Amino acid sequence: MNPIREIVFFTLATVIAAACTGSDPILGSTLDQQEAGSDGSKSDVGNDAGSDAGAADTDADVQDSDGSKSDAGDDASSDAGDADTDTILQYDVTTLAGTGDDGSNDGPGETATFNKPWGMAIGPDGSLYIADNWNHKIRKIATDGKVSTYAGTGSVGYADNACSSATFFCPEGIAVDKDGNVYVADAANSVIRKITSTLTTCQVSTLAGSGFAGSADGVGTEASFNFPRGLTVDTSGNVYVADRSNNKIRKVTRAGVVITIAGTGPAGNTNGAALTTATFDEPAGIAVDETLGVLYVNEGGNNADVRKITFDGMGNPLTVSTLAGLGVSPAIDGIGLNAIDANGNLYVADGYNNAIRIISPAGDVKTLAGTGKAGADNGPADQATFNGPLGVTSNAGIVYVADGYNNKIRKIAPAP
Repeated sequence: MNPIREIVFFTLATVIAAACTGSDPILGSTLDQQEAGSDGSKSDVGNDAGSDAGAADTDADVQDSDGSKSDAGDDASSDAGDADTDTILQYDVTTLAGTGDDGSNDGPGETATFNKPWGMAIGPDGSLYIADNWNHKIRKIATDGKVSTYAGTGSVGYADNACSSATFFCPEGIAVDKDGNVYVADAANSVIRKITSTLTTCQVSTLAGSGFAGSADGVGTEASFNFPRGLTVDTSGNVYVADRSNNKIRKVTRAGVVITIAGTGPAGNTNGAALTTATFDEPAGIAVDETLGVLYVNEGGNNADVRKITFDGMGNPLTVSTLAGLGVSPAIDGIGLNAIDANGNLYVADGYNNAIRIISPAGDVKTLAGTGKAGADNGPADQATFNGPLGVTSNAGIVYVADGYNNKIRKIAPAP
């Protein structure tokens, strides 16, 4: 190749990578939520060997650093601080899809490739949808484990069109509603996209956002975002957005009406009244627990705190508080996208610590999987390794992980 062209291509790749990662030392953070089918059922994704066991008990025994066992909802051991302590036993980690190489090959899980997979969500049919960040695509893993490209050409851009010709720019958060509509935080385009499909058609449109950085509330393209990162959706079809560079939490109705529900705008870590007092620092992941009527938000700043937003009976935001973060044991640092299980436990992709955490509704933190060392080892959860996990979602007791720097989709399931 011509040396000048090599420089141009390298520079372009560097600019795109910077746009995708923002200012994060690792690729980001994410919260994610399990999705139920339209009939309320939940199904497993894929059938890789040895990992399709039945639903996990989310109150499973946990090993503390002294070797004793406690319930996942009990207090964390006071002397635990590393990612290799307080590990839930009798879970196995396997690879669902991805060779580990950068790429965008579709096909069986063992030959498919990804490039920094990020947010994930489960659809009503049990399929797993993935924001393939550096490939600028939305990928899909069917229940038979086969990987396909659901939307996006792979070229950087912002074009609404049929799924096969639409373009994205560093998609990060992703959510699926009960009707199978897919929502994408198209981060570098600063818009929220919506993908609708039938048996014969698939279309990408813009639900909200002008495409220019801003913080305006409004309807559809009148509203603006600034590097939106995490997404979640409730059963009414409302989409909640962790609007990272605005330091705000936004809500988008089914009609595309955007309102701010928490955060005053300046970076900070103040708790209090959601709209007039509370501040965030690069909110990244978000998950909704409709049973408790709360939103959970994790942050890139503020030592990766997990914050909780409460609402009144009419759905109006009330207060912001800190659920977990600095000072908890084990330490959380560099959280990725999260997920909530049926018992209200929150799963966190702890990217800096190369671990998957579980946080009880009371704020107690345990390690579900990962030793804390970077790697790609499968096996028992307390021996398995990850490398910058970016996203996590759960379904019927199975936890799926977007293992970002390994370019793999991992699966955590009860040991057979």
